[in-house]
Amino acid sequence: NISVIEVDYHNRWQLSRLAIITGGEATKVDKTLNYVINFIKEDRKFQILNYDFERR
Repeated sequence: NISVIEVDYHNRWQLSRLAIITGGEATKVDKTLNYVINFIKEDRKFQILNYDFERR
């Protein structure tokens, strides 16, 4: 299953949108994005991937 979550972290990380992929493979993960994921859900493991919400 793929869960896509739209997150706005422009104030701190200058990232407008993220996709959180659960139970799947992701492309290369940046350390900053890893930190964001840990901040979102400290109790679970997530893989994230750059995503264009307008095209999906």
